[in-house]
Amino acid sequence: MRALAAIAAALVLVPAASALDVSAAPSRIAFGDPVVVTATGEGPIELELGPWTALGPPGTSVRDGITTVVQRVACLVEACVPGDGARSVPLPVARGDGRVSAVRIVVRPRVPPAAVAADKASYRRSTTLPPVQGHHAWLAALLLSSLALAGAAALALRPRRRRPQAGTQPAPDALARALRLLRESAGRPAPDRRRAADLAGRVAPAVGRRAGTVAWSRPDPAVEDVEELAGQIEELG
Repeated sequence: MRALAAIAAALVLVPAASALDVSAAPSRIAFGDPVVVTATGEGPIELELGPWTALGPPGTSVRDGITTVVQRVACLVEACVPGDGARSVPLPVARGDGRVSAVRIVVRPRVPPAAVAADKASYRRSTTLPPVQGHHAWLAALLLSSLALAGAAALALRPRRRRPQAGTQPAPDALARALRLLRESAGRPAPDRRRAADLAGRVAPAVGRRAGTVAWSRPDPAVEDVEELAGQIEELG
């Protein structure tokens, strides 16, 4: 009897192996969605991710001898791709003493099979405006008519600028002034020659192309270019 009592006492003093609890939130996801896995138990805990990918380092805490590991994961490989229906993918968690506990996560398709098999894709948002009904249709028609009339009035009242045409005879006073400024610019810096050539091109459209070439030439317009342009303008007079 004493031997049996001693064996019973020894069995009572041996601590029972604690369970390894594993949970996942959410437990049902679409392909590619993140999952937070939480494992709790005594001693060190190691996560065996398998096809799952860790989305950052795990968070580990120990309190009163109980270890808690929190890991954010996602499955982005073919092993987690669901078929026509949902697929159950395990995520095992191992503890340091060799015990293993697994949680199964259901991965569902993002697109229903009917949408995949359809000849024409359907969209959640309509690409057309809904028809206007009732008094709203009358208000919409009135608004469109008002806008059309306002646009037509704005175009009619807009002042029209007449562009000088090549070959037209410039005003004598303007031509003489442009020619004088052009010849004076021959003895001035390059920016003055550019401005004088630009003015001559606007006053005398017949030489506008040549004047523009002188005004925007690279490198700076030479004195010879300005004098040649002045000679062409004199021929117009």
